[in-house]
Amino acid sequence: MITLDATSKSLEVDLAGAVNSTELDWSVDYAVFEGIQLADFANQAGVTSGATAVTMVTAPVGVQRKLVKTITVTNTDDAVATVTVQLNDGTVRLLYKAAAVPVGGGVRYANGIWKTHAASGAEL
Repeated sequence: MITLDATSKSLEVDLAGAVNSTELDWSVDYAVFEGIQLADFANQAGVTSGATAVTMVTAPVGVQRKLVKTITVTNTDDAVATVTVQLNDGTVRLLYKAAAVPVGGGVRYANGIWKTHAASGAEL
């Protein structure tokens, strides 16, 4: 699991450059803990913004921790897109995954494992 455990840590997605016609869809599922107590399950969804980083999961506040369980980015554009998912700690961006995603394909994180797949669902 990806853990956001400081008020400076957030999870972001961006692309290597501008899309051809359509920004890519993304979604994230995560749990929010207040200290050691589970406070909430949450889902965020959105679209990329080309090479500009988009926040998928905001930094926790106070004593919160956010545990990211799944991340999905789907290429809805009509050209291959290079997707980057990264941790931003306020000063440095830590790369979690960078992948060239084919049209209709996607990149997924679940149970600590990253996978890239084609539109057919076949793993790349």
